[in-house]
Order: sequence, then C-alpha cells, then structure tokens
Amino acid sequence: MKALILSAGEGTRMRPLTLTKPKTMLPVAGKPIIQYNIEALRECGVKDILLIVGYKEEIVKDYFKDGSDFGVNISYATQTELEGTANAIGYAKDFIEDSLITLNGDIILDEEILSEIIEDYEESKPDTLMVLTEVEDPSAFGVVELDGEKITNIVEKPKKEEAPSNLINTGIYIFNKDIFEKIDKTEISPRGEYEITDSLFMQIEDGKFVKGHKTEKEWMDIGKPWEL
Repeated sequence: MKALILSAGEGTRMRPLTLTKPKTMLPVAGKPIIQYNIEALRECGVKDILLIVGYKEEIVKDYFKDGSDFGVNISYATQTELEGTANAIGYAKDFIEDSLITLNGDIILDEEILSEIIEDYEESKPDTLMVLTEVEDPSAFGVVELDGEKITNIVEKPKKEEAPSNLINTGIYIFNKDIFEKIDKTEISPRGEYEITDSLFMQIEDGKFVKGHKTEKEWMDIGKPWEL
C-alpha cells in the first residue's frame, strides 16, 4: 500500500498566512501541517508517499526532500493547473501498485484512523473505502447515504433540512486501480473542476463496492487562520 497527499493549492482562505508558503506548510506546534500526516502514515507502515504539489512547491520539496530524514520515501508530481481533486489524484496512476491511501495535506488526523481503515480495507477488499464522520450540521460538506456499509449516494452541500444523513465525507480514501479508469472518464463539473465525487458516482453506478467507514476518531480540517 502506498499513499498520496494532496498539497498543490494555495489555501486562499488562509491569506495572508499563505502569501509566502503553501497552506499545508503552515506550522502547528512547530511542525508543518502536512508533516503530521506523513508521520502518521509512517507509523502505520506506509512509507512510499507521493506528494501532489503546485503553489510554491519548492518550499515543500526543500523541506522534505526525498523523505529519508522523516523515515519515508517521498516523490513528487506537480499539478500545473488546479483542476480539481480527481485531476490531482490522477497523477498517481503510474504510482499505485495495488492500493492507495489518499488524503488532503491540510488536515490533522489521529493516526489510529489510518491504522483502522487499512485493517478494514484489507479485510473487506472494497473498490473504494471512504472515511465518514458524523456532524451536527452537514450542510457545508459532501453528505453520504448508506445501505449497510455500502455508499449509495453522495449529496454535495445540501441544505441542513434536506441532508439525507449527518454522515460526511472526510476526504480520506483508500482506492484500488479502478478509480483511475473512472477518473479518465470524469467530465469537468459546473464548478470548472474534475471532481472525485463524480468519479465515485461512476463506481457506484457500475456496482462497485464503495464502502463507508465511520470513525469517531479525531480529525481536523484546517480552513481558516483562526483554526490553527
């Protein structure tokens, strides 16, 4: 199993902090946000990591280099145009061997989340595993409908009263190679991006096993300066 961390964006909502460095390199307790994720992956035995970089990429590369100082093997791919999550994940098509943990570089998560989803994935062998968590107001997120453990629908940012559940997509996944076939077929969305949720819809429509893994472990999506 290998890992992919998305770290190409500037993080415009974090300005002025991101005027000099990418959002994922902003420090929390003396370490860049993304370093926590790299260390969590290492502790779970996942040491081959591809970083998708873009905005001020030299800062990321100069800090982590080949990853050897952090006990991992890091390689890089540059997302030249910020065309959405599916586009970014597509850069890992030749990197994946059998399975790929994928997460955003601007979150901080409990490493136990990673260890439990790796175990779940290896036991249940879904085509995609998506980490879910329950929130009081899901209206700012992608909200998931489940049939048992199987994801049957994803509704993006519904009104609170229209949300099909309170379970949201955390943006943490484990994929097998099938996702890249779907990414290749994904069309640009009305937002002008290639959305990974559209690729996941294709898997659902094809009858692939897209599994929802509920977690109560802590994770934090850092979106605003005051959340640091």
